[in-house]
Amino acid sequence: MFVGALLTILGLLIGGGGAWLIALCGSWHYLPAGIALLAAGSLLLAGNAAGVWLYILTWLATLAPGATISWRPGSATTSLPTHCQKADARR
Repeated sequence: MFVGALLTILGLLIGGGGAWLIALCGSWHYLPAGIALLAAGSLLLAGNAAGVWLYILTWLATLAPGATISWRPGSATTSLPTHCQKADARR
């Protein structure tokens, strides 16, 4: 019960912060991760073990990009959403 409540609260916080980060042309990772944590917490509060699997899947999805990044200086590339490319060009 405690873990379900904790995941629900973290999902709300991370998802809300992720929505704000998207508005600021930042990372798109946090909104879906927050939604997944919110769903996992809700499932656990309902007594559904699928919440555990959703949490594990979310955790693995968070680790996956790190496994594909080359850790040499200057090797990371990012692509900005279209509405952010124009704002970034003006800076």
